[in-house]
Amino acid sequence: MTRYGSIPIVTNAHEVVAFLETADESFSIDYERQNRRRAPLLLLAAFALGCVAYITVPSASWTTAHMMMHGTPYHRKRHLLDNKLDGKEMWYPHQSVDQLDPKDHRTWSHRFYKVSKHFQGPGHPIFVVISGEDDLDSLLYPFIEEGMASKFGAFVIEPEHRFYGKSRPLKHESVAKYSHYLSPDQALLDLVQLVQATRTELGCSLSRTSPKYCPVITVGGSYPGYLSAMARFLFPDYIDMSYASSAPVQLYSQNVDAYSYYDKVSDVAEAMSPGCRDASRRLLDELRETVLNSDWSVHQAAEKLGYCSHTLPSYFHDLETLVEEGVVYIVPAIFAEFNMFSYPPGPKTQNARVCEIFKNESLTAFEKFHGFFSIRGGLVKRKDGSSCFDMMSEMPAGKHSRLMGSDWSGTGEGRTGLIWEFQCCTDLVIRTGYSNSSMFYPREFSYEWLEDHCAARFPGFHWNPMRLQNEWNFDQMEGASNIVFTNGMNDGWAVTGSFLHDLSDTVLAINIEDGAHHSDLGPKYPNDDDTIAVKNAQQQVMDILEKWLNEIKAGQV
Repeated sequence: MTRYGSIPIVTNAHEVVAFLETADESFSIDYERQNRRRAPLLLLAAFALGCVAYITVPSASWTTAHMMMHGTPYHRKRHLLDNKLDGKEMWYPHQSVDQLDPKDHRTWSHRFYKVSKHFQGPGHPIFVVISGEDDLDSLLYPFIEEGMASKFGAFVIEPEHRFYGKSRPLKHESVAKYSHYLSPDQALLDLVQLVQATRTELGCSLSRTSPKYCPVITVGGSYPGYLSAMARFLFPDYIDMSYASSAPVQLYSQNVDAYSYYDKVSDVAEAMSPGCRDASRRLLDELRETVLNSDWSVHQAAEKLGYCSHTLPSYFHDLETLVEEGVVYIVPAIFAEFNMFSYPPGPKTQNARVCEIFKNESLTAFEKFHGFFSIRGGLVKRKDGSSCFDMMSEMPAGKHSRLMGSDWSGTGEGRTGLIWEFQCCTDLVIRTGYSNSSMFYPREFSYEWLEDHCAARFPGFHWNPMRLQNEWNFDQMEGASNIVFTNGMNDGWAVTGSFLHDLSDTVLAINIEDGAHHSDLGPKYPNDDDTIAVKNAQQQVMDILEKWLNEIKAGQV
């Protein structure tokens, strides 16, 4: 057995057997050789991929195991196909704690949701909807759970990302443990393990040549869109195709202009509300100058800006910090969220409404800023009827946390923000700054600033923003197949980080002119409010997946 970085690579059939047996004694093996065209890939502790790949039967332990649902043990098979449990919280209790160490036999309970009502049995697809940097408390995308699943007679499973929500591999967490266990590598290998166990549990064959083979299609939007594409790119023997919406692949390869994201956010706002770019810059300049030239205390200035002064972080000791983070940073960070949800485009979107407030010359600068927070939401009502913005709603948890963290598009609040910020300090470095042509106060992106911030935030962390790109070589997706990227052309992440053109006959890009951040996945389906462009994109994706599924069927005997 050789190693690829810290990852063991199996190079012959005897090692496959030995490796799988050390990972789980209940594994059985049905392997066949396939030619490989790419360099060695990541390896799941229960699976083997490398110069020679094998089709592997997953652990029988899931078939005989019990799952926990709402604290009560149930036999898994009986309930995985129970339609009454569609959309209910469920658990896979045998997920590996350390996917990269075959000698580590620790397990944890992985939360997921499923939809089985459309499943027509072995021989039909499994859609795996990937979640990302947030709690997964319900099903995500009706377009998949209703539209796709009903069309293809598919089973749908939606696992929560490790460390988010209730999916916690470890009882006690630390920077050292995050460094090893909280990574896209581990998350993808969780996915592969769950996929293979699901196939077995549903009675699917593991051989693509069998009519009972269940092709797996990964789906994700944003960071999960990236994971979806990587799942197919890195594990083509287990993942048959990928649907990746607003997937910022090139962002994570560091192969992007650091200022293109907020330039795009500015362009979209300007298109929806002409004059917004200049109005925003004038407002930020005025607020900055007024506050810095005042004799107010930090708490007085915060109240004038519309903040609940009692929610200010303890490190806000001076007006400069309040302005730099509470004005210069917070406006683009919240505008980033507005941009993602600027669909359907028009005057009712949050960014268009805020732009109209910024352009309203009858309002003072502070009134405009208050209006900005009212559109954002999260206001706290006071006894006197007034309201203020809770700064903690934008603050991540943990020691040495700051409002302006490692993700300048908004780190997020609480524990979720802590976990995401760590990822953005390690494998998912996000290069964003504000250029002179944007609607925001100029701020240069700096790797040095980010490394210093992350070192203070997470003492002992390992700084290597190019690790994933160096190990996976995904910047051009060379050798990839059966991946469809969808891009909303009003979405800063898709336009500046995804692929906007076909890379090959089987790595395709669909651009949605009036779409925003994974608008094609949508909050409901069918949706009368969807634009023609989004509806057409959804149909295109269905047609592409159907073609690829038919190609698999054509090779079955």
